[in-house]
Amino acid sequence: MMGITAVLLLTVGALSTGSTRDEVYRLVS
Repeated sequence: MMGITAVLLLTVGALSTGSTRDEVYRLVS
């Protein structure tokens, strides 16, 4: 489930700004 959530966050981040990806990777790590 975490994988799906990460994908959703990545998509939203990419659509919004793209910098959110760093935050997502941070949370995943």
